[in-house]
Amino acid sequence: MIKNLQIKNFILIDDLNIDFSSGLTALTGETGSGKSIIINALSAVLGQKIDKKMIRIGEPRATVTASFFVQANSEAATILKDLALDEKDEGGENECILRRIISENGRSSAYCNSMAITVSTMQRLGNALTDIHSQHQNTRMLNPQYQRGILDAYGRYTETLRKIRELHQDWKTAQNSLDEMRHELIDDGKIELIQYQIEEFENAEISRDEIEHIENDHRLLANSDTIQQTCAEIISILGDDYSQLPKFLKNLASSADTLPPDLPAARNLRSLLGQANMSLTEAQQEVEYIAKSMASDPERLKYLDSRLSALHDLARKHQVPISELLVKYKSLSDDLESLTTRDVQIALTEEKIRETRASFNQTARKLTSARLKSAKKLSQSISTSMQQLDMPHGKFEVHLNTYEDDTPKPNGLDQITFNVSTNPDLPLDNMSHVVSGGELSRISLAIQANTAKHTAVPTVIYDEVDSGIGGDTANTVGQNLLAISEYCQVICITHSPQVASICDHQILVTKELCGKRTVTKARLLDCNERETEISRMLGAKSITVSSLAHAKDLLKRSAQ
Repeated sequence: MIKNLQIKNFILIDDLNIDFSSGLTALTGETGSGKSIIINALSAVLGQKIDKKMIRIGEPRATVTASFFVQANSEAATILKDLALDEKDEGGENECILRRIISENGRSSAYCNSMAITVSTMQRLGNALTDIHSQHQNTRMLNPQYQRGILDAYGRYTETLRKIRELHQDWKTAQNSLDEMRHELIDDGKIELIQYQIEEFENAEISRDEIEHIENDHRLLANSDTIQQTCAEIISILGDDYSQLPKFLKNLASSADTLPPDLPAARNLRSLLGQANMSLTEAQQEVEYIAKSMASDPERLKYLDSRLSALHDLARKHQVPISELLVKYKSLSDDLESLTTRDVQIALTEEKIRETRASFNQTARKLTSARLKSAKKLSQSISTSMQQLDMPHGKFEVHLNTYEDDTPKPNGLDQITFNVSTNPDLPLDNMSHVVSGGELSRISLAIQANTAKHTAVPTVIYDEVDSGIGGDTANTVGQNLLAISEYCQVICITHSPQVASICDHQILVTKELCGKRTVTKARLLDCNERETEISRMLGAKSITVSSLAHAKDLLKRSAQ
């Protein structure tokens, strides 16, 4: 839902700030006051095409900023999260602030929540946040993919669609794997090379335990003489016949024994000296063990030299460290198995493709049946709505055509088009071929009125959907807009007093002369101001008691 729109230096607008609310909002004002300029500015910040002529004369740039409340788990929320653009407002609600700056060289910059984005990303977000319908901007409703989305949302067969997309992905993955296997030539020389390399590994008889310990064992044994010499020096200090250290400890213990027995510090001293003597004895035993275990072994060292050299040669050959030799061996074995079992793998993949296509086709037939049922019901409802919107001979058809090629597709095997006829002597035809701009706006209104409950676009905007109509038809337009607003925010530009009076909110757009410059302004009307504005819309050249009474009556009836 759009919360706020700020427009600066855009065509006739110098600085405009509009707050929007939920429900149904009317933008009203004299012809040429700038209502459509506001919609053009909103379109620009939603990623639509811009032109440097949109910059107000005499200004270096135009800026449009739109703030949106984003509902959790909506399409827009997903896009924002995927692009790491999601933010929350002060109240903890998900927020999306889009800004577009148009420069005088015709280029523009796009931002979302203060982060630079591409215009295509802005357009993607714009499509998820709003749906604009006007006589000159309604191409989205003519898009077959958008039409399919409307039908599928109306039909509510979500689980079948999910399964279709899952099966399509499974088929696509298997098909890509099969294509890769078929296009990758099996080189007999490559198989022989891998077999030779594996044989080298197997002849080397490498074990994990050896890999983990051989370098350390070799290093210790190569330094055994140095270790033996160091141990001998320690032993000579700790406890040989000529060492003074044990004697010193014994003399210290004797001296400590002469201290008064009831002196607490003396007891602690005697304990420490006793522990020192025990530690000295244990250290002597440990160093003797090291000296014994590290006895020189030339034959063992020679073997380790040779073995380590062979392992290094093998590791260099395969460009891996010694610690990764067994990993490389496993990789070679896997490669050989893959190459020698290619025919089996191809057969298994082909079988999986056949099974997946069979499941896909079965699910696709189920989806087609569900779509046909929904299409019939939706066609009847929209036809009725068209006839109530000043198209007495209007007919609408959701047409399904199955692809001749049954290759799995992510949305099933149905081509969906919206066909219409507005004249009794003309057959149904594709909506993009047979309707005028005004008719398209009203047909879009009829579609939205019947599907808004099921679709997920949070804001719908109509630009003069009531153009050229009046009386009961205008009342019907208003009732349709009101019905849509139960499920999403609706903003409409209107010249119809019947439509304006039925809206929850009304914003008056005016064109004023400020000095020598013409500017467009907008403000939210209160109850009394709405009466005055609707009186004007009813055709009163000047506000009279009678015209005000008529306006009050319209507002009163709309409120009932």
